[in-house]
Amino acid sequence: MLPVAAIATLALLWVWVPANAPSAAQSPSAARELRLAAQKADSEGKYAEAERLSRDALKSAESGGAGDEQLAAACYQLAEVLRKLGKYQEAEALHRRALAIRQKLFGAENADAAASINAVALSLGHLGRYQEALPLAERALALREKLFGAESRFAAESHSNIAAISQSLGDLPRAESEFKRALAINGKLQGPQQPAPAADMNNLALLYRAQGRDIEAEPLLRRALALREQAFGRNHPDVAMSLNNLAALLSSRGETRQADALLQRALVIFEASFGPQHPQVGNTLNSIAMNYLAMGRAADAEAPARRSLAVFEAALGAQHPHVAAVLVNCAGVLRANGKLEEARGMEARAAAIRAVAPGR
Repeated sequence: MLPVAAIATLALLWVWVPANAPSAAQSPSAARELRLAAQKADSEGKYAEAERLSRDALKSAESGGAGDEQLAAACYQLAEVLRKLGKYQEAEALHRRALAIRQKLFGAENADAAASINAVALSLGHLGRYQEALPLAERALALREKLFGAESRFAAESHSNIAAISQSLGDLPRAESEFKRALAINGKLQGPQQPAPAADMNNLALLYRAQGRDIEAEPLLRRALALREQAFGRNHPDVAMSLNNLAALLSSRGETRQADALLQRALVIFEASFGPQHPQVGNTLNSIAMNYLAMGRAADAEAPARRSLAVFEAALGAQHPHVAAVLVNCAGVLRANGKLEEARGMEARAAAIRAVAPGR
């Protein structure tokens, strides 16, 4: 999964949709009202409700004569919710549908088309198709700089997404430069106390960790966690992401009890927000297993390790690059428990995935 990128969000008017709202056939505005309701649920972390409302909005737009512009917006809205829920393939298809409509309506150099290009790139990144994702992300950045300026929050979002894709491709110098650029823009536009700079801090910290620069990473992780708790409350998925990332750093330097407390808290938040089969749940279970292994609790590590693997395989497919990483970790747990033959089988599977997956 890509590092979490700062997602630019628009301040939208909340329109209450009563239980007896008119049908799509009666009111072309029904699709818009449902979409606004979905956006409100999304902003509150109520993703199951947001998915239901977004699907209703799309059905309304398809059947109620809402017009192509509303149809594209409904596709985009549902795709973004699905992406957060880990349903990446459906999200990609809907983003491509929205892009095709918007380019037909407005041409290639339009703000909505640029947003859709960026979203397709991000979806491809989540699917591990980084070589396809990068030129699209670069194209989105060029359009956004032309339309909004190089210092806009939309440009910052694109810089962050390019950084995430570059990191996945192993281009760490470019990833660092792009993450710093996003942080500088968002910090200037929004101030250092806002959620977007917090996401940039988190992403830059993860890059530093990948380079072994934990001393530089820790203050960024702690600052991002504090800002997210202040902005969203203690039980938001973005807070859980920060908890997971800080726990990984603590575990790596032997502070395993503190790490376990953070990871258990993150797991509760993710399961409540996304359900038990989301990739973020799988990621946290993997971290819990590795932390147990570091604590000398190999027997306790096996259940979360196996569950993590099952979640990732179901969500991303058996050949995704991240499945290979989880296979290696799960094999390590099995080796510690004396299950060598099964461990070797997992390691062989991981090697086969990595032989064909790099930069796909």
